[in-house]
Amino acid sequence: MIVRFVLLLPVCVLAACGYGGSDNSPQAQCERQARDDPALEDVYHQPWVDTYKVKFIINQALVKCLRQKGLAPLGGVEPVQVQK
Repeated sequence: MIVRFVLLLPVCVLAACGYGGSDNSPQAQCERQARDDPALEDVYHQPWVDTYKVKFIINQALVKCLRQKGLAPLGGVEPVQVQK
C-alpha cells in the first residue's frame, strides 16, 4: 500500500500543478483530458501500478484527442508501414 502511495504521489502533484494554470490551448486541454481517462482507473486499482502502462495510456489518449481536434501529435516517429 505504501509503495502505491509513493508511486502515485508524483502523478498527483503534477496533476495538481497542471490544473492551476490558465492555459486553454488545445494541447493543454488534451493533456488534461488524457490524465482524466477512465482507462487509468483500471490501472490504479491493480495491486501494482505499472508506470509504463500509465504513460502509454496517457499518451494514447493525448494523441487521440489531438487528432480529434485536427492537430498533429508532438514529435515521435510513426510505426513502420509493412507493405503486403
